[in-house]
Amino acid sequence: MSKQVSKATQRIKLRQERISLVRAARRASSRAVRISTALQLPIQTVIGQAIVLQNADGTTVELKKVQQVKSQVPLSKGTKLCLIQKD
Repeated sequence: MSKQVSKATQRIKLRQERISLVRAARRASSRAVRISTALQLPIQTVIGQAIVLQNADGTTVELKKVQQVKSQVPLSKGTKLCLIQKD
């Protein structure tokens, strides 16, 4: 019984930590956009399947189209990738 309780509390703590990280990321993102706009800096974002440059005056310019590429290797969630080639 105590193992089930400890697992449940662990899951709750992880969920709360994830929620607080998402909240911090949203705040940082919105703050960066406000500061960039105030300093008249352009912002690059991905909207749909295009990279878009948003100027401080509100104009947008499409920089590049992005195409989604399907992987030839099936990857499941949690798969570790090795970038160093094995000899």
